[in-house]
Amino acid sequence: MSRGHTEIAELTRRMRSSLEEVGDSEARRRAARLAIELYAVLRLRFTQEEENFHVLADVDAGAGPEDLGRGGPQPPTSA
Repeated sequence: MSRGHTEIAELTRRMRSSLEEVGDSEARRRAARLAIELYAVLRLRFTQEEENFHVLADVDAGAGPEDLGRGGPQPPTSA
C-alpha cells in the first residue's frame, strides 16, 4: 500500500471514530476537520492518478520520451 493509501485509510478510520462520538461539539469539530483533511488528500491522490494515466496514455499513443512533460503529441485538428 502506498503512503497515500495509508493516509487515506488512517483518516477514514479516524473519521469513523469521530462520527461515532458526534454527541458533543468537540467531536463535530474534529469530524469536520478530518473531512477537510480527507478531501485534500483524496484530491491530491486523484491528481496523481490522473498524471500517471496521462503519462501512460502518451506513451501508448506513440509519444517519444522527448514528448513526455509537454503533453505528448497533439491530435489533428478538424476543419
